[in-house]
Amino acid sequence: MSRLLPLALLLAASAAAQRKPVTIDAVTATRPPVAGAPVWAPGGKRFLYTEGKKVWEYDIASKDRKERIDLSKLEDLARKPAQPEQFTWQNAV
Repeated sequence: MSRLLPLALLLAASAAAQRKPVTIDAVTATRPPVAGAPVWAPGGKRFLYTEGKKVWEYDIASKDRKERIDLSKLEDLARKPAQPEQFTWQNAV
């Protein structure tokens, strides 16, 4: 029974996570937009890291880096949420 509890918690957490929309804020919140911890490729020969609003790929063998994603361009292209209409309430007399 005690082994099923962590599994149940994991499933509940993943179900809750599936309901969240993917937004630019959510993407940038998971990794700070400054140089941080790298994310290694499965082969271990390259890694990705963030610097400012850009995601870079660094190749160890060639010592070369390539810009992969510019988050500022995505922010410019993202559809802005519609502003809700303001409704002024008036009491009938």
